[in-house]
Amino acid sequence: MIFSAERFQNEIVDKVGENCFVCGAKKSNVEFTAEHIIPNWVLRKLSLHSKSITLPNGFTYRYDKYKLGCCRRCNELLGKKIEDPVRKLVSSGYEAVKQYIYEESPFIFYIWICLIFLKTHLRDTKFLFDQDRRNETQSIGDDYFWDKMHHIHCMVRTVLTGAEYDQRVLGSMYILPIDVVEDENFDFIDLNKYQTVMLRLENIAFFVVLDDAQAVRLLMTDILRKHMRNFPLQLIEARELLARMAITNHSIVKRPHFFSKIDVHNETYRVSVITPDKIECEEFDNKQFGQLFYFCCKDLLKADPTYDEELIDNVKSGRWTYLFGTRSN
Repeated sequence: MIFSAERFQNEIVDKVGENCFVCGAKKSNVEFTAEHIIPNWVLRKLSLHSKSITLPNGFTYRYDKYKLGCCRRCNELLGKKIEDPVRKLVSSGYEAVKQYIYEESPFIFYIWICLIFLKTHLRDTKFLFDQDRRNETQSIGDDYFWDKMHHIHCMVRTVLTGAEYDQRVLGSMYILPIDVVEDENFDFIDLNKYQTVMLRLENIAFFVVLDDAQAVRLLMTDILRKHMRNFPLQLIEARELLARMAITNHSIVKRPHFFSKIDVHNETYRVSVITPDKIECEEFDNKQFGQLFYFCCKDLLKADPTYDEELIDNVKSGRWTYLFGTRSN
């Protein structure tokens, strides 16, 4: 039932392709299959099978081949418990997603994003940073801090273990409407260092911080309500929101502590969290934000009618905003 951090490293991270990434079962002992990293229903819906994802090393890889080893039992369970419900809700549109969260819980969407994030980074352990095999090189995943992903693996495994969870275990999440751009129906950016993700499917965008116990939402919501432009967001505004969430998460001084509680007598398993009494943050670093914002939006900046070197410098320095009604100082 329990995967310690050490076991996660030894049986999941170090055994990608040999063991199931969910339960750890050995490929030689069970029926094995391949789990699409970007869900297959998304690839079908948005006609992405022949398109490619850009990897952290700048190379591309086709979505239809972008998969991760998984036992058939876990593959089917993930489909039944996560992918099928999310697919039905997303296919019903933004208002249906919003209503479900209000009436039920955002939990299934948080777990869904955790699942995609986990699969993405585990798969990176099998991509060489330098694709020229004549050169000695490490994998993309060698630089990741896998101890930070242990909690994410535990949350994904709640589908298998049936574990209960404290409400604050969920990270900060915004699900917002986005203006649909012709021929741009999909957008996926994960910022590993900041444990922050944006996933857009047509006009619905999911923004999630995975490891903050909702601290970023508490810090940002009032500011967003007061100053943010009306919905739906433009794509470049969505990228700015992602960068702001990431930097805000990075600025939190005292981090939440996630842990598992086992009650042997009552046979219960609960994922819990201890949070500080007060959220303390370092001063918002405009330059660090600007560099990250530029990284997230540099492919979109050329569409700005004012595009020039001065605009690039303003974005990189954190003095520019699309999200709010006035420019930052």
